[in-house]
Amino acid sequence: MAFAPNNFQKVNVKVNANQQKILAYLKSNPYATMEELSETIGIAKKNIFNNMKKLQENGLLRRVGADKNGWWEVAEQ
Repeated sequence: MAFAPNNFQKVNVKVNANQQKILAYLKSNPYATMEELSETIGIAKKNIFNNMKKLQENGLLRRVGADKNGWWEVAEQ
């Protein structure tokens, strides 16, 4: 999965430990669900959702496709 150059902006953003774990997991498992992330990382689904929302707002994570059959793309840092 390659990113088009203009789809993500290089942003210097502080990424906390849980966000780093989310990004690392999604790089290897782009079809992962929030439930799967919650179990793997060991935090509540609400916290997964909030962290992923921040990652999306900062241009580090993007959803491609529909909610049920889409996947996650992680920007190179």
